[in-house]
Amino acid sequence: MAKEYRGLLYAASVDVDTIDALASLGIAKYAESIGYHAQQAAEKLVKAVFEENGEAFPFTHNIASLLNRAQELNLLDFSEECLEQAAYLSSLISLTRYADAPDFQEGEALDAIRAFAVIARMVDANGYESILPTWVEHESYNLG
Repeated sequence: MAKEYRGLLYAASVDVDTIDALASLGIAKYAESIGYHAQQAAEKLVKAVFEENGEAFPFTHNIASLLNRAQELNLLDFSEECLEQAAYLSSLISLTRYADAPDFQEGEALDAIRAFAVIARMVDANGYESILPTWVEHESYNLG
């Protein structure tokens, strides 16, 4: 990415760059890794909101829990769809990181990219710096 980030935004940007690199080599071939990095990017992006506000974030991979805590602290406002996408991404952490067999498919990787985009747009809509690379707008991702 051309932009320089710091802290958790930097960490999220590395995950987004990894998605981009893997997708260019073949989404189907690297579906599990793409799903994992989409979850990680979204998690770090939400935790960056806590970081920016000087708030401690819960040590969890559950993005829906992070969003709910951020809402309690009046840091974020989000839709039910965003919460559903967060829950989907959270379900991927064990599946994509510790899978015994390649059972995560291209469609699921695309779903993970779309879910990340929903969360990234929500963070941006709340007035925080976000990471939404131009490649997610490409028609092959069908992110609408």
